[in-house]
Amino acid sequence: MYYVPQRARTTDSGACSHCVKKKQRCYIGVRGVPCSSCRRQKRSCDGKATREMEMKKPATQFTYCEETLFASQIQKTAHDAAIRNVENPAVLATNPLDNYISIVNQLLEPSPTFSSGSIGVPDYIAELPDRLDENDLEFLASKGALCLPTAKFRGELLNAYILWVHPQIPVLNLDEFLKAIVYNDGMNRISLLLFHAAMYAASAFVEIDHIRDEGYPSRKAAREVLFSRAKALFELDCENDRLSMVQAALLMVHWNDVPEGQKDASHWIGICLSLSFSIGLHRSPEGAEMTHKSRQAWRRTWWSVYNHARLTSEELLTMMSIQDEAHDAGFSKVDMVTLDDFQFGVHPREVRAVAGNCDVLSSVEHQKTQALVFIEKTNLCRLSEFSRLSNWVHEMVVNSNDDDHTPATSQHHPSHSQKFFNQIPATSEELQLWYTRLHPAVHHRFPTRTTLSPWDRSIYLHRTWLRLLYLSMAYMVHYEESLAVADVLVDPLLSAGQFEITRHYLSEISGIFEEVYSLDLARYLPGPCATLLILVLTFHWRVVNQGSPNVQRKSSLRFHQCWGILTQLQVASELARNVVSAPGDDPSGDIWERLSYQLLL
Repeated sequence: MYYVPQRARTTDSGACSHCVKKKQRCYIGVRGVPCSSCRRQKRSCDGKATREMEMKKPATQFTYCEETLFASQIQKTAHDAAIRNVENPAVLATNPLDNYISIVNQLLEPSPTFSSGSIGVPDYIAELPDRLDENDLEFLASKGALCLPTAKFRGELLNAYILWVHPQIPVLNLDEFLKAIVYNDGMNRISLLLFHAAMYAASAFVEIDHIRDEGYPSRKAAREVLFSRAKALFELDCENDRLSMVQAALLMVHWNDVPEGQKDASHWIGICLSLSFSIGLHRSPEGAEMTHKSRQAWRRTWWSVYNHARLTSEELLTMMSIQDEAHDAGFSKVDMVTLDDFQFGVHPREVRAVAGNCDVLSSVEHQKTQALVFIEKTNLCRLSEFSRLSNWVHEMVVNSNDDDHTPATSQHHPSHSQKFFNQIPATSEELQLWYTRLHPAVHHRFPTRTTLSPWDRSIYLHRTWLRLLYLSMAYMVHYEESLAVADVLVDPLLSAGQFEITRHYLSEISGIFEEVYSLDLARYLPGPCATLLILVLTFHWRVVNQGSPNVQRKSSLRFHQCWGILTQLQVASELARNVVSAPGDDPSGDIWERLSYQLLL
C-alpha cells in the first residue's frame, strides 16, 4: 500500500504541542519559534528549535527581478551621478561602475519591511491571502518568490511552455493566462504559485542562451531558483484555490524529476493526488456551479493527473484506486476529454508578442494538433499501465547493481514477473484498434524539412513520445500473451516467431531513438524514456555479443547512441542516473550482461 511521505510530528523533534495535537506540520525549521501556525493564530508556541536550526540563518539570495526595477534604479543612480559630476568632475570615469555597484548593493541588502498591500508585483498577479503576516512575506521574499522574471525571459519561458509543456498537461486556460499578463489591469489575475510553477516547468526547454542572459550560470541553477520559489509558496499554503494547487504540483513534476536536494517527485505527486480527491476532481463537473471554461480546465486537469500516474509509478495507481474507493462511489466519473474541452482561435497580436510570437498562437491547426496529442495519449494510457514496466525495469536495475546478485540467481523470480505481466489489462487487439483509429495529425513521421522550426521540433517529439508509448505497450502485451504458450522464465529462448515479434518492437523503438539523436532532441525526452532505453541497450548488447558481424556493427552504433541519450536523461530520470552512475558504468561493462539474464528480451 502506498502512503504519502509524512514529516515527524512529535515534541521530541521540536514540534509544538498545538501542531502535534492537530496532527499538522509544524514549521519550526522554516522560521524558528514561533511556528507559522501559532504565529498566524497569535498564540504562544512551545516548540523547540534545535541547535542546528538556531545556527542556521537564511542566506541572502541573488534574485532576478522585473526589468523595471533595474530601469528605475539606473535612472536614479544616473541622476545622482549627474549631481556628483557637477561638484567633482574627476569622478566621471567611475560613474558606470558606481551605477552597477549601487544596483547590486540594493539587491544584496536585507529585505525591507513588507505588508500585504506593499508587495511590488504586477497587477496580473493575484494578491496573497490575508492570513500571511509580515514574517511570512519576508520569508517568501528571501526565497525570491515575490520576484518575477524579466519581461524578455518571461516571454521565452511562455514560448517554451506553449510548445513543450502545454501539449502534455494542458491544465492552464492559456487565453486567460496570457491576456492577464498583456493587459495587466487587475481585472483578470494569475495565481503567483501557478505562475512560478509554469515558469519552472518551461525552464527545462528554454534555450540555454536565454537562461544565461537572465544571469543564471546554468540551466540547473535556474531551475533550482525557480523551483524554490514555487516550493516556498506551496509549503506556506499561499494559495486558496485547491485546483490551482493541483495544477502547480503537477507542473513541478510532470516531465522531469525535481532538483537534487529537494523532496522527491513522489512526495509532490502524492500531495497532488490527495488534493485532487479532496476537491472531487475525479468526479464529473457537470451540474456544478462553475463556468464552462472552469469545467473544461477541470476535465483537462483530472486527465493530466491520471496520465501522470499511469506513466510514472505503480504505487500512484494503487493510491488512486484506494482513494477512489474511499470517496463517494455513487458520483459519476469525469467524462473523457475531447476537443470540446479546448479553446481554439487566433490570438491578438499583443497576446502573441508577450509569448515570443509563438506559432501556435496564430494557428488553429497547430492548437488542434496539440489537443489531439493529449487526447490520444489519454486514450492509450487508459488501455495499459506503462508504470508497471518502468517499476519492473527499475527493480531489475537495482538487483543488477547488487554485488551478491548473480545471473544464475536472477532467473528465479517467477512470482514477480507472473504477477507483473498478468496485471496488464490491454490485449494486442485493443492496442491495434487504438492505432487504426489514431488521428492522422498525430502519427509519427520523420521531418522532411532540412531546417526545423520550433513548432516542427516540438510536434515531432510529442508524436514520437506517443509512438514510443504504443510500441512499449505492444511489447508488454506480447509477453503477457506469450506466457500462455511458453514459460519464458525457464526457457528464455522463445520460438523463432515470438522472438521476431520482440525484435521488431525493440528495433523500431531503437530506430526512433536514432532519429531523436540525429535531430539533437534527446534532452527534450521525458524521464520515462529511460525505461525503454535500458530495454533497447540490453537488446543491442545481446546482438553485439551473439549476432553476425554486419548486424553487430549496426547494433554497436545504436548501442552507443542510446547510451548517449541515457546520459542526457540523467537530469530528467532517477532510473537513468542509477544506471549511468552504477559501478562499472562503462557501456562495455558487465551491467548489461547481468541485465540480459533478468530482462525478458
